[in-house]
Amino acid sequence: MADKHGPVLQNKLAERLFQGYFTDGLYPDIPNLMTIVKDYDEINATELQQLLENRNSEQEVIQEARSYTQYVQGVPHFVINNQHALSGAQDPQAFMQIFNKCN
Repeated sequence: MADKHGPVLQNKLAERLFQGYFTDGLYPDIPNLMTIVKDYDEINATELQQLLENRNSEQEVIQEARSYTQYVQGVPHFVINNQHALSGAQDPQAFMQIFNKCN
């Protein structure tokens, strides 16, 4: 849902979710997620709650998450354009090489 609002909002939400989970001890269940997003006017809370409560795509999400665990070899792990991956600490030049390949 945040993807239609661009990377700035995505980054803000990611930071807030990390803070909620790792600092505040909030498990990312539906009530806690709804509490977090009420601070963001760009997100339609009703639409989000319906999306979260609709379990039709649950198995698809679980399968996608499992597919990532098969090839993540280090942390951090970056996937670029679903074609290239970097694991662990990398020099900026490694990213530049991949970005240049993607153009």
